[in-house]
Amino acid sequence: MFRLNLFIFLVLITLNVSGQSKDSLENILASTKNDSIRASILNQLGYNYITSKPSKSLEYAQQAMTIAVKTGYDEEIINANLIFGIVKKTFGEYDMAADYYFTALRLSEKLKLKDKESNCLNNIGSLYQTQNNLLKALEYFKKSLEIERTMNDKAQTSIRLYNIGTVYESMDSLETAYTYYFNSLLIEQELQNKEGEFFALYGISGIETKKGSYDKALVSINKALNIAKDINNLNGISICFNELGALYKTMNDYSQAITAYDSSIYYASLISQRNNMRLAYKELAAIYRTKENYSEAFRYLSLYTSINDTINNLEINNKVAEMESRFEIDKKENEILYLKKTSELNARNSANEKRNKYFLLITFILCIILAVSNLRRIISDTSTILIYSAITFVTLIAIAYLLVVSGFYDSGFTFYQFFIAFVDVITIAILPIFVFVLMAERVLLRKHLRTAKEISEQIQEINHPVSEATVLFQFENEKNQLQVALKDLVCIEANDNYSAFYYYKDDKIKKELFRTTLKNIEDQLQDFDTMVRCHKSFIVNIRFIKRISGNAQGYRLHFQDLTFEVPVSRRFPKDMLQKIKSGI
Repeated sequence: MFRLNLFIFLVLITLNVSGQSKDSLENILASTKNDSIRASILNQLGYNYITSKPSKSLEYAQQAMTIAVKTGYDEEIINANLIFGIVKKTFGEYDMAADYYFTALRLSEKLKLKDKESNCLNNIGSLYQTQNNLLKALEYFKKSLEIERTMNDKAQTSIRLYNIGTVYESMDSLETAYTYYFNSLLIEQELQNKEGEFFALYGISGIETKKGSYDKALVSINKALNIAKDINNLNGISICFNELGALYKTMNDYSQAITAYDSSIYYASLISQRNNMRLAYKELAAIYRTKENYSEAFRYLSLYTSINDTINNLEINNKVAEMESRFEIDKKENEILYLKKTSELNARNSANEKRNKYFLLITFILCIILAVSNLRRIISDTSTILIYSAITFVTLIAIAYLLVVSGFYDSGFTFYQFFIAFVDVITIAILPIFVFVLMAERVLLRKHLRTAKEISEQIQEINHPVSEATVLFQFENEKNQLQVALKDLVCIEANDNYSAFYYYKDDKIKKELFRTTLKNIEDQLQDFDTMVRCHKSFIVNIRFIKRISGNAQGYRLHFQDLTFEVPVSRRFPKDMLQKIKSGI
């Protein structure tokens, strides 16, 4: 039984590693408003109260869970579930304890937190050991051991080895148990951890006693005793003397046994460890009876009876306190279950919210691409587009930063929180930005339509003088030439490495292709004002323009006998339109 109590202690120290006193933790809790720190401290307090005040432990863990669920601190959700599980295990509610442990395990695996996963596996192993399901206990202890070895955490590896040793000892696999205890001892000696050495040596002495190797057992228990003295572990000293007394009694060395039990009583009395004293009184009464010293046997039997009654009364009081704690815990149970359901619901909502935010972010990016594309068609100056885009981006970042630092969000400034704020700002800004671009397009559309209408009306009134000039075009192939009257030439279109000439012949539009560049043709037409390059792909004769149409992106020219419209580049419209207006 004592070896199991040692194991339970080891389980708890794997969880409560802070080493901070309750008072110091309470002081930090009262002075901080950071949610992550508060959740962590509340869980540490919960661990500290597990054995002394389980209901208070549960209360702290519940507060930690509330904060962790609200703010998404998954690691503290794991810790709170572990506390719930330990408290439920203490009261024998193994099903609920298992539920909390496995909830913590699933979350640890999901987040790939190996240290937490190992803690969960270790606690599940302890639960199975308490239920005497030793094979299952071994399975989970060994899984935990494998993780600790992978992480090269020697301190935790030693604890797992000790835990596995206790299971094999319970299964009477003494050689295997000895191996695990001994390996634990080697690690503790390497780490120079005296407390760990004490536990390992105590475990080894128990195996040697069961095997009948009393001399070896005496050596091991004396080593454990010396360590307990070095670290001033009075309870450990008392326990070792009880173990020595039992060994000497088995060896029929009653004098040494009596001395050992007397020493156990002395050290136990210093810390009011009644269980150790009760065991020593009982064994001393038996030894003196064997030695036929009935007066001493009666005296120790009376002491045993008295302290046993005291312990029984304390146990009754403890049971009353336990019932009170269970009552308090039951009152909170519905709150915890509600919190758990709320946690699961919030987790689902959080996942949905994240998906929605990412969807909106992608939508925003697409909208921005579309908006910039539209701006590119509206505004020819690339630097202007970049300036507008940069101003918009910096404005969004500034708004997100102000929201975080102003306390709009509960947690402090972190990169992740800033990212969330930025996504929120983008989500809200999508519509205004898109509407602004649409309005800009609409304004430009009206402007271009109005201008196009005015010019089209002017075109109808212009009486273009007819030029009798003839142009002889020279091409890359010197053998090819084209002579056409300027009054018949409608337009020239760039077509890959060729240029297409559209001109009237016999009152019909004729198209001819020649291998040459539009720049070469433009140079040959530089003396003719009616021929204007309106686009990178077109040179037109403004005499043949019948009307002009416009949209948000610019203007298009219409010719009477052409089946297509000719676009007007944003680089050329002012000069070209001025020529049209002037009636050249």
